[in-house]
Amino acid sequence: IKPLPINLRDTEKYARESVINPKILLDAHVIKKLNQPVKILGSGEVKKPLILQSLKVSKTAREKILRAGGKIE
Repeated sequence: IKPLPINLRDTEKYARESVINPKILLDAHVIKKLNQPVKILGSGEVKKPLILQSLKVSKTAREKILRAGGKIE
């Protein structure tokens, strides 16, 4: 199954208390099933530290998230 791509610039609108994970994406109707694969892509910028949990992240997105003080768990 191919992961659903989500651009980095769109992640902040889904974050709850700076956290983004599959449950939050499901509640926001971004994904249809909790086990649907997702990959965060590096298009755009992040303005605040985000914590990404249980999501695949591209190399560019990883660098931008970490540079903004965020974490990938």
